[in-house]
Amino acid sequence: MSDANTRTITELLNEEKWTRATLNSYTVTNLKELDEAIEKIKDPKQRLEIKNLCDEHLQHTKNSIIALYISGILALSRQSIDDSNLIALINIFSDNHKAAIVEFLAERILSFGENKTALRTLADCYGDEDEEEKKYEMLERLIKVDYEEADIVKHLAEKKEQEGKIQDAVDYYKKAIHRYIQKKVFSNVKEIWHKLIEFDPHETDFFFHVEKKIAKMINPEKASHLLEDLYAHFKKAENWDKSIEILKRVIDYDSKNPNVRKEIIECFQNKFAQHSQLEEYIKLSNLNQTWRNIRDSIADFEKHIAFDVGNFVGHKTWGVGIIVKIEDDEITVDFSRQRGHKMSLKMAVNALNTFPKEHIWVLKAVFKKEELREKIKTDIPWALRTVIKSFDNATDLKRIKAELVPSILTVNEWTPWSSRAREILKTDSSFGNLPDKIDQYVVRENPISFEEKTYNKFKAEKNYFSRLSTFLDFFANDDISTDSEFFNEMFEFFTSYLKSYANVNEYVISGFLLLRKVIKRYPFLNPGINLDFSEVFSRIESIEELFSKLDNSDMRKDFVELVKDFRDDWKTIYLNLVPVYLSKYLVDQLIDSDCFDEVKALFSEMVENYKEYREPFIWVVKNYSDEKSITRFGLKYDKILIGMIHLLDISFREITNKK
Repeated sequence: MSDANTRTITELLNEEKWTRATLNSYTVTNLKELDEAIEKIKDPKQRLEIKNLCDEHLQHTKNSIIALYISGILALSRQSIDDSNLIALINIFSDNHKAAIVEFLAERILSFGENKTALRTLADCYGDEDEEEKKYEMLERLIKVDYEEADIVKHLAEKKEQEGKIQDAVDYYKKAIHRYIQKKVFSNVKEIWHKLIEFDPHETDFFFHVEKKIAKMINPEKASHLLEDLYAHFKKAENWDKSIEILKRVIDYDSKNPNVRKEIIECFQNKFAQHSQLEEYIKLSNLNQTWRNIRDSIADFEKHIAFDVGNFVGHKTWGVGIIVKIEDDEITVDFSRQRGHKMSLKMAVNALNTFPKEHIWVLKAVFKKEELREKIKTDIPWALRTVIKSFDNATDLKRIKAELVPSILTVNEWTPWSSRAREILKTDSSFGNLPDKIDQYVVRENPISFEEKTYNKFKAEKNYFSRLSTFLDFFANDDISTDSEFFNEMFEFFTSYLKSYANVNEYVISGFLLLRKVIKRYPFLNPGINLDFSEVFSRIESIEELFSKLDNSDMRKDFVELVKDFRDDWKTIYLNLVPVYLSKYLVDQLIDSDCFDEVKALFSEMVENYKEYREPFIWVVKNYSDEKSITRFGLKYDKILIGMIHLLDISFREITNKK
C-alpha cells in the first residue's frame, strides 16, 4: 500500500501538464480527488516522503497545481505554520478568476485552524458575492488572529455604531485605538478617543491606560491634549471630582500651562462652593499666583479645604475628632479624649490629619464595636472597600490586618476571614492591583476585567518566572481573548527572548516551551519562530545548570517530555537530571526503559556521597527508604542513618555559625 500511494502521486505529477487551458479547466472536484489520494496516505513517515517528493517537483515546476496542493495540505496536517504553497495556489487561481476554487482553498486552509490570509481571502470572496453577513463574519474572525490589523477593526466599530449596537461598537473602538497607538497613527487615535468620550466617557480607567501608552509611544504633548478633551466632557457634566483628577494628570505633562491653573481653580470653586473658608484657602495656598509651583499650591489647598465644620480630623495622641467651629483663624475640635479643644488654623493644618466620614478610623470612633464587628464579618467586600479607600485607595493585606486585628476581629477570626477576603480580591471585578505593586489593592470605579487584573499583576512582577506563573494561570482559563492588548503584551514579553539568541538559557527555553504550549491551542499565534526542539536543545551549554535554573514546574515537565520525544540519548540525560529534578517521574521512566541497574548505581552513589548530594540524598531517603525499596535498590540502612545524623550535625553547626 505504501509503494502504491507513492506511485500514484508520482504518476499524477508526471502526467500533469501545466498550461493556461489546463488551469482554466480545473474545478473544485479535481482538488477533492487529490484530497482522496492524500487521505489514503496513513503512515506519517510516508506522508513526509511524499511531501518531500512534491517539494522536489516544485523546484523545476514551480506552478504545479498538484504538487502545491499536496505539499500544502501535508504541511498543515503536520501542524506546520508553512501555508506558502496553498497561498501560492490561491494567488494563481485568483489571477485566473476561479472564485469557486479560491473559496474552496481558503476554507480548506481554515479546516486546520485560523489563518490570516485565508480569512481575508474568504471575506473578499463573500464581498464579491454580496454575502455581507458571511463577509463580516470572516472579518470578525480575522481581527482575532491579525493583531496588526486596525482599519478593519475601526470599520467594524463604525458598522456596529450605524446599526445602533453601541456597546459592540465601543468594544471594537477600544481594540482599534490600541492598534493605532502601536502603529503611531495619531489622527485615528484622536478620532476614536472622541468617539469613546461620546459613547463611554465614564470608563476613565481605560482612558488613563490609553493616555499612558500614547505618551510613551507617540507623544506626551498629544496625550495631554486628549486629556483636555476628556476634561471638557466632565466639566460640562459638572463632575468636579473627575474634572480635578484629569487636570492633575494634565499638569503632570504641562505644569506651566496657565489655562490649567485657571481651570482647576474654577473646579475647586464649584466643588467647594458651600465651604465657609473657600476663598481664604485659595488665597492662603497661592493657587492663583503663577509664581508658585501649581502642584505645591494644590497640595496646600487640599490640605486646608479639608478643615470645615462637620469634618473629621485625627491626632496621634487625642484620637479622632470632629470640627465643631471655625472662627477667624481659630478652629474648635471635639476629640474623643478631649472636648472643645481650640487651636490656630496653621497649627491644625500641621498637626492634624483629615479623614472622610467613611474612613475606618472614623467608623471605629463613631460606631459601637459590636455593630462594626458584625458588619465587617458579614459584608467582607464592604470591609475591604472601606479599609482600602481609607488609605489613598492603595492598601495591602498586611495593613488591612493591622486595622482589623485585634481592635475588631480576633486572631482566630482573622484566619477564615482573610481567606475569603483574598478570594474576593482575586475574583471581584470591583477590586484591582496597582500596576507597579502587586500586593497593593485598589477599589475600581468601573469593574476590572480578568484580563486587565492579570495584566496588572504581570506588570508588577519583577521576576521572569513569577511572570511566567501569572501568564500560565491566565492561560489555563478557557475563556480568554487572544486579541486583546493585554494578552499580546504579556505573550510578546516571552517570545521576545526567541527573536535573537546565541546560547539557550533558562529564559530562552522557557519562552520556547511556552510558545509550543500556546500555539498548540492557538496555532495562528505563532510569530514565525522555528519550533524545532532538537535545534534549540543543541545550543544548550549545560543541561543540568540550565535545568536547575528553570524555576517553573510546568516548564520542567514539558522539557523532560520533549527530551524523551526528540533525543535518542534521553536515558543518559534523564540520569544526569535526576539529582537536579527530584522527581519519581524520571526514575519510573528510566526503570520502565530497562535502566534499573543505572538508577540503582545512581542511588548508591548519592547515598555514598551524601555530603555532595545533600538534597538528592534526603529525597532518596524520603521516597525509597522503606524496607522493600532498600532491598530492591541494594541500599544500606545503617549507611542512610549515619548520613542523616551527620547532615543534621552539619546543619546545626552551620546554623550556629550563621552560614
